[in-house]
Amino acid sequence: MEEERRQYLRVSTRIPVMFRALSLWSLGSASAGMREGMIHNLGAGGVQISTDVLLPANTAIFLQFNLLGGPQADLAHGRVVATLPHGNRYLLSVAFTEISAKLLQAIEDFVITSTPNESQKLLL
Repeated sequence: MEEERRQYLRVSTRIPVMFRALSLWSLGSASAGMREGMIHNLGAGGVQISTDVLLPANTAIFLQFNLLGGPQADLAHGRVVATLPHGNRYLLSVAFTEISAKLLQAIEDFVITSTPNESQKLLL
């Protein structure tokens, strides 16, 4: 059995996200084609989103979610690396392609504070 290898640690979460596919027709309007989803896991390398939207692998997307708090949404760009059916929805695995240093640090901090320590892992 091949061992799964991840470059970044991920944690389970439930964070609302707005996203849209990036294409030439959607570049003129920031809200054109915005869809809703839920971030199910999060790491410094990307997110997994549950949504009713089917997007093929290699689709470039724009993401808005709120991890840092405050009135402004956190913004990132990503690329869909896999799409899996999940009941009547889809799970989009998205790798970040552009993300601010501030948001990246916030994600790393969130993952570290959300990860059980070794003694807690034994109880899981």
